Amino acid sequence: MPIDELMKIAGILAFVFLFAAAASGILLFKFHVRWLNLKWHMRFGILSAFFAIVHLALVIYLNI
Repeated sequence: MPIDELMKIAGILAFVFLFAAAASGILLFKFHVRWLNLKWHMRFGILSAFFAIVHLALVIYLNI
């Protein structure tokens, strides 16, 4: 897989997990959904940060 394709996928996954973290935060803290645990909200946030860092590293790597 070419690096530019991997960069696109990492960027898309970062935004998907960011949306999942925001949605789970709203469901958890505003609507008090009981079946949603805080650990899932934290996992979505950590995965979002991870894929954003991978995306940034690939952008820097391709532009140097």
